[in-house]
Amino acid sequence: MAERFVGIDVALREHRIAVLDRDGEAVGSSFTIAASKDGVATLLRTLAARGAATAQTLIGLEASGHLWENLEAALVGAGYRWYETANFCRPGRQALHNLGYWRGEDYLGIGIGAVSTVGGVRRQNRAGLPGYLRELQDGRRPPRHEEPLEPEVVRRERLMLGLRLDEPVPFADVESAVDATALARMEALGLAERRDGGLVLSRRGRFLGGGVTAELMVESPAKSRI
Repeated sequence: MAERFVGIDVALREHRIAVLDRDGEAVGSSFTIAASKDGVATLLRTLAARGAATAQTLIGLEASGHLWENLEAALVGAGYRWYETANFCRPGRQALHNLGYWRGEDYLGIGIGAVSTVGGVRRQNRAGLPGYLRELQDGRRPPRHEEPLEPEVVRRERLMLGLRLDEPVPFADVESAVDATALARMEALGLAERRDGGLVLSRRGRFLGGGVTAELMVESPAKSRI
């Protein structure tokens, strides 16, 4: 189980860091480091001083492209795995809850406004505390919105979310959602690759993240001119 949780607010010239324990309490004050090699060295020293050992620490940050390349290089060099667009951990210590989303697995949401996706149906519970409680007090189940997911929607979501990971998305699961011409272009640019029967973004492609994914999707409204 993780003992320390580190959040990094990424910016052009400096990054702001907060360290929390497993109960959500701050471990020391938040601090700022320069967006430089020396700044990253300060980060690693401070984490060690606050008990954030690599094997028991999860790190989350903004996916801000080239603004955090130095952080990625330093964290990977220190033994962390960049397993998801905005998350690092020691190998084998991934957040299983979040992996379920990225891998397209079923998940159950409980409570006000919670969203679930089970058996190809997405459900959202009623939002708003007063109305939710009123339904329960009157002995009624709070209403929820249900949306059966078309197979192509499932494939597009599988592609969009799966490409956040450093593991290939099985190509058979997403092939109809992929623009073949765009894929050839992304491969030629070194931003995406076919590997082990799947599709994955390269290191450079992961820094561009959503832009590359949008290019790869069939009929994506977010296509640019990469």
